[in-house]
Order: sequence, then C-alpha cells, then structure tokens
Amino acid sequence: SSDLPPVPSGGPPARALIRISPRGRRLAALLGRPDGLRLRRQSAPVPGRGDWVEAWIRIGPIDTTVLDLLALGPDVEVRQPAELRHQLAHAAHRIATLHADSDDPNRSGEPAE
Repeated sequence: SSDLPPVPSGGPPARALIRISPRGRRLAALLGRPDGLRLRRQSAPVPGRGDWVEAWIRIGPIDTTVLDLLALGPDVEVRQPAELRHQLAHAAHRIATLHADSDDPNRSGEPAE
C-alpha cells in the first residue's frame, strides 16, 4: 500500500474531498472519525442524493484513511484525491469478493490480490 504525497513541514494538513449522507455524518460523529470532518460552506446539493453534502477530511496514511472511510459504508464517497478513491474502491471490491455468494464449496473465501 502507498501513502499520499507528504505535506511539506509547516504546511496545511493533506485533505480529501468527500460526499457524505446524513447517516454518514451521524456515524462519523459517533466514531470520531474520519479526522477533521468539515462540511463545505455553501455546498450545492449532491444531484440525485437528497441530503448528501460535500465535506473535507484530513488524511494521513492512506491505509488508516481507507479504514476510517470503510467504517461509514455506503454513506460516503471520495471525490478526490484519485489515489484515495482508488484505494477505497479496491478495498471495497475485496470485501465484496470475500462475501459474494458462491455455489463452489471449495472456494477459499480469499479475495484475489
């Protein structure tokens, strides 16, 4: 796994742009993560997604951020950076593969890398 580009020392923390549902906001508040969740001011409604809003989160090591976002399930979508979006999609695919129904009794349940 990789990390996002380091932030120059003394610079602002690295951030990701996400879309999050009302349920996702409640979960994030209960879990205390992802770190630094800030709703975008004057964010336009997310088309086709009712009460979803755009927000910023602080990001550190990508593995940690992916786990934080996976905890919110389908109530969060990463818009940028692309690397975080890709890593989250990869992790979600591995989970879906692991839990897919299969008629093969010899299936190991291990997702392909």
